[in-house]
Formats: sequence, C-alpha cells, structure tokens
Amino acid sequence: MHWPYDVPAGDVAEAARRSGVTLLGINTAPGRFDAGERGLGAVPGRARDFLATVDQSIEYCRLVRRHRQST
Repeated sequence: MHWPYDVPAGDVAEAARRSGVTLLGINTAPGRFDAGERGLGAVPGRARDFLATVDQSIEYCRLVRRHRQST
C-alpha cells in the first residue's frame, strides 16, 4: 500500500477485512510529493525526516493490526 496516512488506520483495517485482503506492507511517506520527492531514505541531509516516516509507518501498522485483532 502506498501512503494511507490521511485515512484512519481503523478504516483501512476495516476495508481490508471486508475485502478479504491481508495488508502485507505500507510504504513510508514520500516526503514532499509535490516537490518531486518519492522517498527520503537516500536523500542527503534528510535522515531524521526519513526515520520519522519509518516510525510513522510502524505505528500505523500497529494500529491496523490492533484494530483487526479487536474485530
């Protein structure tokens, strides 16, 4: 899944459950998409920003998993 972060994790989990889809992966946020950024892992000087997107994606995965386990 690309960048679901503008949709609540519970809504994503519910949509996956209704569709019978197992969510296997979520991309980290791309950075400033409008400025041509498509990921920050290899951008010099953006290591902190990249790590923040990794933390964000891990937390989102945790929330999706928690929601799926509670339904």
